[in-house]
Amino acid sequence: MPIQIREMRPGVFRLRFWRTNQRNHYRTIHGSQAQAKAAAAVWAAELEQFGPPPLTQSATLAGVIRSQITTGSYAPRTREYYEFILNRYIDPAAPFTYQARAEWGGANYHFNIGRKQIGRISAQDGVDFQQHLLERFTGTGNSGARSISEAMRLCMAALDYCVRLRVIGANPWKDIARVKTRPADIRVPRGKTDMQAIQRIPGRVGLLLRLALATGARRGELLALTWRNIDLDAGTIDIQASLEETPNGDFELRPPKTRAGRRKVEIHPAMVAELRSARAADGEAALAGSTRLADRPVIAGDAGGWWPPDTASQAARRALHAAGIPTSLHALRHASASVMLSNRVSPENVRRRLGHGQVSTTLRFYAHEMAHDDHDAAAALGQAATGTKAG
Repeated sequence: MPIQIREMRPGVFRLRFWRTNQRNHYRTIHGSQAQAKAAAAVWAAELEQFGPPPLTQSATLAGVIRSQITTGSYAPRTREYYEFILNRYIDPAAPFTYQARAEWGGANYHFNIGRKQIGRISAQDGVDFQQHLLERFTGTGNSGARSISEAMRLCMAALDYCVRLRVIGANPWKDIARVKTRPADIRVPRGKTDMQAIQRIPGRVGLLLRLALATGARRGELLALTWRNIDLDAGTIDIQASLEETPNGDFELRPPKTRAGRRKVEIHPAMVAELRSARAADGEAALAGSTRLADRPVIAGDAGGWWPPDTASQAARRALHAAGIPTSLHALRHASASVMLSNRVSPENVRRRLGHGQVSTTLRFYAHEMAHDDHDAAAALGQAATGTKAG
């Protein structure tokens, strides 16, 4: 596979995949030239195995989707989620079979929409596929409206892509009424009572919760912090990685969810003081164990190493419920954003602290938390119209 490597600036390389009469695809690699070459080799192997398929009307829907997932610039967890959706719903190993309803003629429908050729997909295929997912998967374990919505979205994106490249004339699923997901009902800690209750939670769980509030960081980002990332003199935390647990029980430090996830955030003096005490205690443990303090996790597991993310979330949930706050660790990220926006911190600064790639993401989720003062708005517009200033 023809993959070109170009050094954009020191430590940053751009990989480019190209094929005649097809759109270019890019990946950005942070590291050395050797790491860029290794990443190019891995990408080439993926392309050799999965595609991209020749974009003709005989290409399968799953082939186009898999090509977009493989060559897209996604965070690791996002890529894994899309692959899960593809393999579970769109292109399962064995087609699912069920007895169609009476109005469908009572025939057996084999729904493996991923194997169908692009040129043969109709609007009725989309309606039937979504109905099949709703009947088979809604309310079964971790499957639900969100997963079904994502399956339809991936199919729609692939069909739109084929339209742009003039493989098909129009997207046959364009006007299908699609299932809508209900926004998550997240109980965000608010007010003085909740905040004081969180301040009283002891131990490493309390430290984790207060760090989540102080930084707005994601769970994996907090658990990946080592003392090397903490500058107590400057009062800053350098977020550079996210901790993930693999299926075999190992731990990996992966890049944050977005490129903007690599960031340095300032923390308030009370958080600095708590971290200073925690570092002093951890320094004694490092001396006793003959390990380097800089390499030790700020919030360690039972054995002093990495704290498994799911275990940390469960401990956080138990502590919060015991404190009278029925919520989760992730809700503290929402609480952090809510406090900032309601106190008129600029959306751009909130975006940077949260590690969102675009400010539109921040506003989509948190704009309702911004302080609204209609009187101030009217006064400002009046001043602009009359050329006067507030006294």
